[in-house]
Amino acid sequence: MQNSQIIKLVDRDDKSIEEVGECNARGIKVLNRRHIESYILDDEIITKLCNSIGNPDKIAECIAAKNTKITNSVARGNAKDDVKSASGEISIELKRILNLTQCGNTKDAFLRDTLVPLITEDTAIYKELEQE
Repeated sequence: MQNSQIIKLVDRDDKSIEEVGECNARGIKVLNRRHIESYILDDEIITKLCNSIGNPDKIAECIAAKNTKITNSVARGNAKDDVKSASGEISIELKRILNLTQCGNTKDAFLRDTLVPLITEDTAIYKELEQE
């Protein structure tokens, strides 16, 4: 597209300040959070998912399930901000709690097809990503 701009973007992972600087010097933007899953599975987006399907009463249960899966991941030796390592289990729990069907057969499809569309201009996550 004529007015489009390609932006190179990578996960923060465990990059040092120096590594982030090196990426920036090469025109590559680095996320502030560990990885993109941290944004997609943010509590705000989980809340929006529950509301969008008429289950606001399930918000607390879904967020608690997410936190439990992250705690379990940390117990397996992953970093406390490593949402990606728990994202498969979180996705399964969200689908179970909300009784979702035809929302993506795999974790990646669920994140892409069901959760990413909820990141809209009115969300803080959208604004955070746009600023980054």
